[in-house]
Amino acid sequence: MHSFRKILIVINDGFGKICSAILNEEGFDTILASSVEEAVQHASNDTISLIVSNYSHAQSLLKSQLFCDTPQIILTNEFSKDLMEAMHLFKNKICFVKPLDFERFRYIVSGIMNGYVNVTGGNIIA
Repeated sequence: MHSFRKILIVINDGFGKICSAILNEEGFDTILASSVEEAVQHASNDTISLIVSNYSHAQSLLKSQLFCDTPQIILTNEFSKDLMEAMHLFKNKICFVKPLDFERFRYIVSGIMNGYVNVTGGNIIA
């Protein structure tokens, strides 16, 4: 069980609940937040080992000093030049383009949480 480390999921639709259920099934503790403000509140109270967010929230999270060193998985619906440029600016971030390959998602999350996947930044998985 991985309960001493938490994954903060910042997605404001039903997909966040799906991600949470998948990761809970893998033995990880998750915290759901529907806004950046709520994410900041949770991060102030808990030690967060990984953030999973949609791209719209990621833009604000990436600017926050509170989250700059926390690994982050960013989920997006579309691949764009702006996304590619943004991903190369930040370390510890990886991006998945939906539809999500849940097996790969589980593997990457588990790897980040258990230290066998090193996220260096600029990584986009389509």
